[in-house]
Amino acid sequence: VNSTYYDPDYATPSGVTYLMGVAVVGVDRTFGDWQYSCNNYPFQIFIGGILENGAIYPTNPTPAKATLLADTCRIRFVPHYNFNTVRSPNGNLWPSPIQPTIALRAWDRSVTGSGTVGQITVDTTHSDIHGAFGAEIRNASITIVDVDKLPVLTLDGTEDEYLVNYPQNRLAYPIVAPKGLTVHDEDNATLVAAYINQPATYDAGYETITFSENNTGIVVTVVSSNKTVITSSNPADAWNLTAHYLEQIDAISIVLTSEAPMPLAAYQTVLRALIYTNNFIEPSNSTRHVFFTLFDGSKNSTVRQTTISTVLTDSFAPVIALSQRNFTFVMHQPHDLAITTADVNLTDIDTNEYFFMTGATVRELDAEYLPNTDILNVTVDSARITASFDAATATLFLDGRAPIWEYERALRTVTFFNGEDEPQGYTRHIEFRLFDSVNRSSDPQVVTVAMFLINAYPADIVNEPEFFMIQTVNYTADIGRYLDVTDRDVGNFPVTNATIQLIGRLSTEFEFLTALPAGAVSVWYDY
Repeated sequence: VNSTYYDPDYATPSGVTYLMGVAVVGVDRTFGDWQYSCNNYPFQIFIGGILENGAIYPTNPTPAKATLLADTCRIRFVPHYNFNTVRSPNGNLWPSPIQPTIALRAWDRSVTGSGTVGQITVDTTHSDIHGAFGAEIRNASITIVDVDKLPVLTLDGTEDEYLVNYPQNRLAYPIVAPKGLTVHDEDNATLVAAYINQPATYDAGYETITFSENNTGIVVTVVSSNKTVITSSNPADAWNLTAHYLEQIDAISIVLTSEAPMPLAAYQTVLRALIYTNNFIEPSNSTRHVFFTLFDGSKNSTVRQTTISTVLTDSFAPVIALSQRNFTFVMHQPHDLAITTADVNLTDIDTNEYFFMTGATVRELDAEYLPNTDILNVTVDSARITASFDAATATLFLDGRAPIWEYERALRTVTFFNGEDEPQGYTRHIEFRLFDSVNRSSDPQVVTVAMFLINAYPADIVNEPEFFMIQTVNYTADIGRYLDVTDRDVGNFPVTNATIQLIGRLSTEFEFLTALPAGAVSVWYDY
């Protein structure tokens, strides 16, 4: 306490300083506690007195219950939490000057019987110019400086970081706790700005951070692509904020501010309405980080962050594309017929390094199929895919969790073969299907295999009956009735001619052959 002591009993104010002291006759405890310590003892609060039962009364010193201190004592003021003499706890300036005070009377220690250092409950009311205590009571005050504390932002009420699992194909999702985000500043009732920054976007042009009006208490007005005005949905709230979107490449940066500082509650309401959107059909799986900072006009808050993890889903069916669909298998050819080549292309919009294919089938659809005739084969170079062929149903199975490109390589090697001596001549219809991790099937794709049959064998006559001619007149023997004409070829190969020759005849006049025309067959006889 910077004070001047003067005692008329001495020639100068500092003549005998060790005989000077003060009597504390009152303290203002409105905003904290006044404490004292003598001879390096622990500090203790000022009290007025102690009753016989040990109760403190009165609570504070009075002129009749004073505490005596000397130069071996120290006085200090311990303010209440968040108190200063410049701003109130809500951050506003005090409407009138506020200073805690302590009331003092000068004490002349040279007066015998006036008391001892540290003594309490001393009566100082009988004071005059020649007494031990000064007649005037002086108030000493203290100024508690305004320490500009940082504004404080919490994203979910307790933690410094907020975690978001963003589901793929979810158009909008909160990136802060809608009810848990809090904005606080111990020495300011307003803020000047808030900064929202996502330094890396991985699906450029598809990721946005905006503000939701859905049950958030705000009204959003989009002025332009880089300016949005936000007001309260409650007309009684006279605040507005503007979100300025800064031009960024592969990043999002928003400055939330207004022409004048706005209440903490306004920033809290608006920040609680923040939503993240990624409408890319198959977003990147990379982790995003969104950083938040508050600014109260002189200091920034500690940076908080939201971490966004994209939860991918297997939501699209795979697709098989074939550019060549018609093939021909030549009967008796010694090698397999490739019915797929590099023209087979497999695609799946889903992120294929995370969602694998689980199987594929290649099968013959025709009802005419006879078991164990046609053969479908494939060459697999992946340890994750196995292949098997069911000859009873003409179905080729590929199984195993593998990336789509491994299935593509396998399906580009499918072959058809028929090793029968005389295969059926119908056109084969062979269907391709691909299955993803949730057993979702591609649309079926069908190729045809036409059978090119060969006239490999001559027609043949079986059953050669013997006839005995009985000598008589005009005898006719039906020598062709029991003949069977066959052809091993199964194709539509017509017989073009047949010759029947009578060998060893005795008479051209009386021995000859006849036949009746049938259908397109005409008969000619050479005598």
